[in-house]
Amino acid sequence: MTATLSALLDAAIARDPARPLVTYYDRDSGERTELSGTTFANWVAKSANLLRDDLDVHAGSTVALALPMHWHQIVLAFATWAVGGCVSESPQDSPDVLVMSPGRLMELADADAGELLVSSLDPMGRALEPRPDHVLDYTSEVRVHPDAFAGAPIDPSAPAYAGGSIVLDHAHAAQTALELAERLSVGEGTRLLVPADAPAEAGLLGWAVPPLVAGGSLVLVRAGDDADAQQWRARVSEQEGVSAVLGSPGVAG
Repeated sequence: MTATLSALLDAAIARDPARPLVTYYDRDSGERTELSGTTFANWVAKSANLLRDDLDVHAGSTVALALPMHWHQIVLAFATWAVGGCVSESPQDSPDVLVMSPGRLMELADADAGELLVSSLDPMGRALEPRPDHVLDYTSEVRVHPDAFAGAPIDPSAPAYAGGSIVLDHAHAAQTALELAERLSVGEGTRLLVPADAPAEAGLLGWAVPPLVAGGSLVLVRAGDDADAQQWRARVSEQEGVSAVLGSPGVAG
């Protein structure tokens, strides 16, 4: 069977579903959210049900993610892959679904897309209010969906990822993620810290996906601009048992 990103993630989670998979820190808001493999899989399932059942996302559909580094961004990417769709990191080219952050609502509220969603990114899961009537609130919509997903087999030749000039099908996206994991020396047990500024230099397939499909985990950190931000990040790194940092020598991204 041809490997896909969804299958690789499922296998990695199954090896130890209780371990922390994605941990998110935002110093400004005080948020610390930790998702075990089981919890992350439940969010992916809920989001996949939303995409398929309410928004008609399927093989050949494109979901554009105009989101900052956040665990919602990664959940929605894997949910898109679970239904066989294609993740784009550009809101251009008329995607079937566009998910935006509150900071981009004014810019993208009238974008050319089949469906428009905004993710409030609120640590308490509150909906974004006010917002235009035609823009759905992701947090509100996803909450009502079941946390188990039974999808159709994924066509490995269907498009899975579009970033810049790169378009990969499901088979090649999985192969690329595994190759990147090996090149970056992230694998089983790696606890990779990703600073907020690091993803600007790499797409989702370059910074978020390789550790997760290879059996590692992520610590996502928004440290802010205070003078002691570096020291605060170092304390988080020690507390979370981080073994590698994206952007450091050896994990260049």
